[in-house]
Amino acid sequence: MNPHQVNRILLRALIGALTLINGLSAQTISLGPFETLPGSRLWMDGKTNINKFSCETELLTGYAYFGSEDIFLPVNNFQNVGTNTSLYFFIPIRSFDCRNDRMNKDMYKALKENQYPIIEYELTKSELIAAPNSEGVWYSIDTIGNLTLAGTTKRIEMDVKVRPLSNNTFQITGFISISMRDFKIKPPTAFFGLIKAKPELSISFDIYAEAKQTAGTINHFNIAGNQLESSNQILSQVLESKCFDKLNE
Repeated sequence: MNPHQVNRILLRALIGALTLINGLSAQTISLGPFETLPGSRLWMDGKTNINKFSCETELLTGYAYFGSEDIFLPVNNFQNVGTNTSLYFFIPIRSFDCRNDRMNKDMYKALKENQYPIIEYELTKSELIAAPNSEGVWYSIDTIGNLTLAGTTKRIEMDVKVRPLSNNTFQITGFISISMRDFKIKPPTAFFGLIKAKPELSISFDIYAEAKQTAGTINHFNIAGNQLESSNQILSQVLESKCFDKLNE
């Protein structure tokens, strides 16, 4: 990936962060990166006219924003989940492995990786559906968000499960079915068109995440008091993301 592409992605992330911050009413909000832990994965399953295929990545990164008092990531009490909660995910397309070099190249080409190297997901609304009566079990959350793939953004609804693991770590799982055609993607073919992928894809994820709350992390902004940190400080948090380190290797 060239520097111009990386800068464009970083700029979009920064604009998204500032838009969220400026759009909230006078209150304290939280901003922070989370780090995916070993065992996290996201995979896409599909079919061709002769077999099945699966492409998987373990490289995910993102930012979370919560419109609540003194909350960094509310992993111990998801009763606070609501419309002021937002989440950004970034996934490099080239990080997907279909366990076949030819399939990898065909998938990258179909997803227009040269033009749009990142899959982006933005959570725009969430609602707690079911909360457990004891610790360490799953919360059910209905979500609405925007998925950007191959340069096309679509609104998607998805049921997710979230389970607190410790004071600052949690597990989140989910599943959604999409059509490549909805994202203006031409299903890939191989061997002179003899093998044709079907347009339907199922996307599943099983993520273990840890809230990063280090001394250098920007945790809170007081909008009412105009104690908003500079955009450079916000951008520096994005730059520290593992995702962008990997992309520049």
